[in-house]
Amino acid sequence: MLYYLKRIHELGISGTYRAIDRRIKTDNFAQTWRVKALSGQANHTWEQIASKHNILDFISYFEILKNNNFVAQIIQDQNFRQILPKTYTSQEFICTQADKFANNCFDLLGSGEICFSEKIPWHTDFKYTGTSPRSWVNAFYQDITITQKISGPDVKVPWELSRFQHVYFFGMAYKKPFAPIESRRDEWRGANGNQKYAHAFYQQVNDWIDQNPYLLGINWRCPMDVAIRAINFIWGFYFFAHDQTIPELFWQKLVCSLYDHKHYLENNWETSDKPNNHYLADLLGYLYISCFFVNIKKTYQTRQQTIITICEQFDHQIQPDGSCYEGSTKYHQLVFEIALHVKLLCHAHKITLPERFEKKIELMKNFIHDCSDQSGNLVAIGDDDSGIIVTGIELGQPRRTLRDGLRPPQGERLLIPLSNIPEIKFYKNFGISIIRDNNWFITFRHPTYQSRQPSGHFHQDQLSITVTFDTIPILIDPGSYVYTGNPGIRNDFRSVNYHNTFFINQEPHNNRTLASQDLFQLARHTNQNDPIIHRHDSIITIHDTHTEYNHKDITAHRTLIFNSSENSVSLQDWFESARTLRDRPTAFLRASASEEKRSSTKDNNPLTSAWVLVFDPSITIIKKNNFEISNVHEWAIQKETTPLGQLVTNLRFRSQIGYYAPAYGILRETTVLIAEYENMTDKHRIEFLFTKSTKTQ
Repeated sequence: MLYYLKRIHELGISGTYRAIDRRIKTDNFAQTWRVKALSGQANHTWEQIASKHNILDFISYFEILKNNNFVAQIIQDQNFRQILPKTYTSQEFICTQADKFANNCFDLLGSGEICFSEKIPWHTDFKYTGTSPRSWVNAFYQDITITQKISGPDVKVPWELSRFQHVYFFGMAYKKPFAPIESRRDEWRGANGNQKYAHAFYQQVNDWIDQNPYLLGINWRCPMDVAIRAINFIWGFYFFAHDQTIPELFWQKLVCSLYDHKHYLENNWETSDKPNNHYLADLLGYLYISCFFVNIKKTYQTRQQTIITICEQFDHQIQPDGSCYEGSTKYHQLVFEIALHVKLLCHAHKITLPERFEKKIELMKNFIHDCSDQSGNLVAIGDDDSGIIVTGIELGQPRRTLRDGLRPPQGERLLIPLSNIPEIKFYKNFGISIIRDNNWFITFRHPTYQSRQPSGHFHQDQLSITVTFDTIPILIDPGSYVYTGNPGIRNDFRSVNYHNTFFINQEPHNNRTLASQDLFQLARHTNQNDPIIHRHDSIITIHDTHTEYNHKDITAHRTLIFNSSENSVSLQDWFESARTLRDRPTAFLRASASEEKRSSTKDNNPLTSAWVLVFDPSITIIKKNNFEISNVHEWAIQKETTPLGQLVTNLRFRSQIGYYAPAYGILRETTVLIAEYENMTDKHRIEFLFTKSTKTQ
């Protein structure tokens, strides 16, 4: 009861009405369609579609669909080609990947390459090797539970497989648009390409439709995945619609399946009071379907309304600084791909988007550039499930920096070399500061959060940093690794214990107490305060605090000092109490008097604080001096056997094996330094001193 009262208070009267209305519609849909689905009568037949929309025959309609090839226009659009990952434009790479997929070989979410000699297991986590069943039964989709309390199969594996994002490789290997001009054929009409890719597309899609009856099974459980699959089915349709070897009955079957996808999305929108990337993907999939089904009743109206809704959602979800409000750089990148496909679809259909939407796309692109290091690698902040829509994006080198605009007029000199003038970029709404110069790329995560934001993809990474020197990652964000497949590890990777920050051990945002929370919710305190950022010549100072310990009257402070002339980064960390530490030090170390009366004996023990540093797997950390006889502790930092610099600190770190996830489902061992202290009144300093860069200054 308390939960519902709290939700009513959060939503207000109108919000509560909308939530109840959505629930009633969902229940009504389930009541009507569950029986149909379980009896095999849910899917839409061509006769039903043709009768409803006054279409005479499939052959004529098939010709209309083929002539509406907007995917060809998208592929030829420079806005699309400019964001393609480099490997996606290599004809050799495309054909190599297409050959693997044509042989039913897949490498998904860290599975390694696995080949299926017969049928593809569309409902199975083929990575999973535990004792629990690793396949989901063909129950009505709303009756399938995907969350679990212990480690088990990961639902994202069959979902990812059933998105059919490998169709891009089938089609591009078949059409060869990136092959030398003299070897190209007519790319889109009449001429047949390599038949094995057309045959593989036909066989796999035909089998998927047979093995996944409408509304039955795990692959109808998540609307976002339904939407993404519809998009890739449509791309496949236009890749192969002119192929003479694929039977007409298959095309009718695919068109009917796409109509099922349309019907599903109309009744399963993933919206709420805090909508996220799922709802945007739903809308994009529906927009694709609306563009595909020409000469269908109300197609034009639904397309226009979908565009209006998408623009409204981008107004809501994209913040004034251009960042996605979900607190994750990788999900921001996914949402940027969604925005780009909206733009490409509108260009192909000569639809003018609002100017504000175009401006948001540009701001989103700038955010990705600014959050990418010198090699173009986007820093991982928050969750990362390696999600894409069709191809993913790759923007290449970071955009022109502030330093580029500081070059003096010809014949004049700067007192400070340009290479030593660092750039600082602060994204207030996202909560991140980025420092860069020729050699350095540093991020500082601020504790920014507003109650209007969904917290599911945030991490407890307040005041955490990442450091790259000379294009070599030094301190890294740990990534995400897994979601529902292993709740314990999911909570580990999003806790403070896995980030380059410091914290109080006994508090609820570490991995020991996150287990009681929803895997896609995270308790956050509202924080919109601006950090203190100061810049003088080659020195940048950033100071910020977080108030996660307000209930104990404790504030955490971190100051970062970057000196590009000396190639150094230093951190000063401390806890501050609202009480006078000199007069009542125990009040700082323990809960308040009123709390102590309510606490157990165990809870009355002094609080302990901890520091964590997570290093890139390529980095080796070697202890240099005897910690027992020195108050200053030194560690050598190496990449393999090459010295890079040293770490100097008054913290008594110990080295241990930790873990890092460079992508979803992939786990790497790495080195982690951990220090724990009971005396929380001290200030602690961590300083990184690096040797002179080997790059040209």
